[in-house]
Amino acid sequence: MKTTKCFVELTCFDHGIIRRKVTQLILRAGFRSQDRSDLEQELAMRVVHALRQYESEKAHRNAYVTAVVERSVADILRRRRAEKRASHRSVPMQFYVTATDDPNTVHVDQVKDQHRNIHRGVDQRSAQEQTELEIDLRTVLNSLPEDLRTMAEQLMSKTASDAARDMGMPRQTFVDRIRQLRLIFESAGLRDYLR
Repeated sequence: MKTTKCFVELTCFDHGIIRRKVTQLILRAGFRSQDRSDLEQELAMRVVHALRQYESEKAHRNAYVTAVVERSVADILRRRRAEKRASHRSVPMQFYVTATDDPNTVHVDQVKDQHRNIHRGVDQRSAQEQTELEIDLRTVLNSLPEDLRTMAEQLMSKTASDAARDMGMPRQTFVDRIRQLRLIFESAGLRDYLR
């Protein structure tokens, strides 16, 4: 017999499983520790709502709560993935700006680059910073042995697999040399620019 309850109190078991699942979301699913209280509250609300429909004859309460929490976590993860997919489909309104000869008008390509950098978490560099980076990069490239310089230049425009194939080098050897290149760039103070 289904009984609808107006007031439902969460037990220590309920709070414990909610805390554990939220910790897993933070550690494994990329949520931040600042999201903890929101996630715990959302799971608690879902459990309270579900317990109003709980029938003790059909399942043990703890098993029922566990199933509700697991399903709710799956819903949260599904919603998060959907939000990430949807964010790439949206086009900011600035992209509809028409380019003119007016120097005060921001051109569409500039807005696209800025928007792309924001989504990638990349800071926009000033012209001076960009020039300094290019000089530093060229200095390091010129100091490399010929084979590593060729490899680094290939990697600027190709994937590691394509560059290895074009250079006729086994993939694992190429990966080992990439590690060597990373160390050289890091020791030159260019770690922030490595991907």
